[in-house]
Amino acid sequence: MDADLGTGVFMIVKGYIDARDERGRPLYGSVLGVVSRREVKYLNVMFSGDESLKTVEWRDLLPALRDKHPKSGRDPGILHNEGVLFDYLRNETVLNAVAKNRNIKQAEQAISRYCAESLHLKAVSLMECFDATEEDIGFFETEGGPAGPSSTGGGPEEPAEETAESESAQDAEQGDETPSAENIVIRCEPILDPVNGIAANELKMGEAVLARLPRDSALFGLLSNNIANFDGIITSTVTGIFLNEFGTSNISLSLSDGVTGLMKLSGRVKLKIVPKQQDEPKKNTARVPVKFLYGFWFGMAAVIIFILATAVVSYILR
Repeated sequence: MDADLGTGVFMIVKGYIDARDERGRPLYGSVLGVVSRREVKYLNVMFSGDESLKTVEWRDLLPALRDKHPKSGRDPGILHNEGVLFDYLRNETVLNAVAKNRNIKQAEQAISRYCAESLHLKAVSLMECFDATEEDIGFFETEGGPAGPSSTGGGPEEPAEETAESESAQDAEQGDETPSAENIVIRCEPILDPVNGIAANELKMGEAVLARLPRDSALFGLLSNNIANFDGIITSTVTGIFLNEFGTSNISLSLSDGVTGLMKLSGRVKLKIVPKQQDEPKKNTARVPVKFLYGFWFGMAAVIIFILATAVVSYILR
């Protein structure tokens, strides 16, 4: 952040999200940013099960958001929610509007609506805003640490554009390859099989399972354009299993190169897996009945013994 920011140019925006997932389980979000009418200088988003963050002052909240890193060991579903909301607040003008007209009600409604539509959370948002002094800006610089899921800190976007252009040039030199989509995460619906399926706690890494793609996803559109009567069901590979603090199993799936699926399972429901029968026909066709083998070798042994016995008798009687 710029060191010579004037008093009143930037504002500190603090938000609290009281949410419930599809099953009514609580999830609490915290938003902290430094914004002006046109810029987002700092932004960090966190979801957790800690309700006490609602009453924490922004100076105490900042280290808590900073120390949520690294991402390892955290619920992939929560990480996904944080990333999606971070991108929305970073790229849209929701927080900039707060700095422009100090109308926090519009921001609260926008965030609640976005959580419902994009994160499938029933949410109520509460916002506060404060004028940022030079001392406050310095505090963010020294105590903020990595900001947001991308660890960017919300700085000016010109360098990012130059980086993107240079990467595009490198891709062009390497050939007509499609840019990597390593950050794409798609929420999938589980295909259940109460009789022959397998429970989430019995799943193993690398297990092949069936999942249904959402119709509004890019991968669904791509496959439906190339596969006649595509119904959205795809075979995927389990790459991660995480049981969160609410008792929900979050399953990470490998859908394609650079595309990860995220699927939630609650309770003891059983997931439909792909039977491992691909190699069975080959084994059956190449397999010789055991009884036949025993009979064959017994017959060969009897013939050999008969020949040897005949030779011995002929030698004695000679």
